Amino acid sequence: MEFLKVGGIMKFKLITTVVLVFSLILTLTSIAQDVDKKVERKLKKLEHKLKDKEHQLHSLEIPEMNLDLSGLEESMGHLEYSLSHLEHIEIPLIHIEMPEIDIDIPEIPDIHIDIPEIHVPEMDLDFNHLDFDFDFDFDHDFAFGEFHQHHWDNTALFENLSEDEEIKVSAIRSMGRQDAEKAVPALIKIIEKDSNPAYRYEAVQRLRRFVDKKGVLETLANVAKNDKNVDVRKKAIYVLGKSENPKAVEVLKEIAER
Repeated sequence: MEFLKVGGIMKFKLITTVVLVFSLILTLTSIAQDVDKKVERKLKKLEHKLKDKEHQLHSLEIPEMNLDLSGLEESMGHLEYSLSHLEHIEIPLIHIEMPEIDIDIPEIPDIHIDIPEIHVPEMDLDFNHLDFDFDFDFDHDFAFGEFHQHHWDNTALFENLSEDEEIKVSAIRSMGRQDAEKAVPALIKIIEKDSNPAYRYEAVQRLRRFVDKKGVLETLANVAKNDKNVDVRKKAIYVLGKSENPKAVEVLKEIAER
């Protein structure tokens, strides 16, 4: 009997579970159907709205625009015609006659000045032993308007210079007219580095204005003792001799005692 009771209970529970599951399925199915119906109704509403908008767009009427360009075309034709006639217009030449100006310029009487003749006696002078220190720029050839710079020192270093060499000599000469701060370093560099004796000679001569400046006396002393060209050494000795610096006298004594 107890076995039958247990089997009945199990059977009852099974049936109850099946019924509950079936009810749950029915409930979920019903809910899903309700959701589908709501979605479907919303889609239909949206479809109706889209159809209404489409109908409104089709019902819009764009007004026709009738532009009359015949007047513009006619105006362009007149303008083209007027421009074509401008090509044939001749601008008359304007002639201005200047009145003649008649000015009487009085004649200037001739002035005669009697210059007495000056008799200069002939002099046979030999200046080869002198060392001139003049710089002159004068016209060498009036016919061709050419100007050459001549050095009046008693040296042959400047006799056969090319045009480029003469230009550099002129540049070195111009350095001597600058202030010491600019001129001294440039002139010393030429003396120490340049192989052309004419350039060194000219640089030594330009340093005569700056003997008391730093490094100049030492440079001149080195040139007077050691330069390869005798004319350059003589020029350094000459510049030192013109200086009143006591150190210059000592350098000259040292050279004389050799």
